[in-house]
Amino acid sequence: MTSGWGPAANKTLKPANELSEDGVKMAQRIGEILVSLGYVTPNRLVEAARSFDGDSLRFGEHLCRLGLIRPEDVTHALAVQYGVPQVGLETLSEVNGSLQCLAPELAQRYNVLPVRVTEGRLELAMADPFDLRAVEDLSAVCGMAIERLYVRPADLAEAHRRHYGTSAARMALSLATQIEASDLPGNGDAIG
Repeated sequence: MTSGWGPAANKTLKPANELSEDGVKMAQRIGEILVSLGYVTPNRLVEAARSFDGDSLRFGEHLCRLGLIRPEDVTHALAVQYGVPQVGLETLSEVNGSLQCLAPELAQRYNVLPVRVTEGRLELAMADPFDLRAVEDLSAVCGMAIERLYVRPADLAEAHRRHYGTSAARMALSLATQIEASDLPGNGDAIG
């Protein structure tokens, strides 16, 4: 459920700024971040920049269309550019009681995982921290403000399996619970 990339997709995040040579604050360019993260080489970045016309695509989308990177690589770079904290699989294994804040079905639908609750805010690991619809919906469901954290999609998938099990296992448990409930006295169809 991706709602887009960049500042237009997230009105509350501002680029993490650094000082340029002349002392003016400016955001690091997405291409530089992609190189520093190891997703693309400097030479390939230069080649891609030469063919970029900027008409209807953003530079990250252009790199994806050329097959140099994946959309999740762009999301990771944007998270770095906008200063969204990143969590890894080791952090996701210590989520403790925060899982109770969100049903497994919602966590998988929105591709998120509750990490911890602090000061009335839910820290939420997200494969796409720019998905405002997920933030708004889950904030309403949980009754808390959401603090967005970036997590690589593969780490999030592994954490989902670890904490929630597979979808098939959850469905089997749900069916077993329904069958047990229907076996209780007074829940059956009465004939007569």
